[in-house]
Amino acid sequence: MNSNVNYFGVNKMKKSAKKPVIRFSGFTNEWEEQKIANLFEITRGYVLAVNKTTKEKTNKNRYPVYSSQTLNNGLLGYYHEYLYEDTITW
Repeated sequence: MNSNVNYFGVNKMKKSAKKPVIRFSGFTNEWEEQKIANLFEITRGYVLAVNKTTKEKTNKNRYPVYSSQTLNNGLLGYYHEYLYEDTITW
């Protein structure tokens, strides 16, 4: 996250505040504190061999695969199957 966004958005809120000082356009509701586990399934990711992905997005391989690598902002390649919905993997 950009440290300027963090500073101006979150750090300017009082601890008990339900609305930040700076808002994204169209967002007017109060903030709600949630545990990540209530929003997403947390699971170990599927081990996918690099040779099963393509470097470029294609009609067949259209789903991005991210890994813990630092090259290409973590984008490993593209795969033909959508593996997870509303999930955080590690």
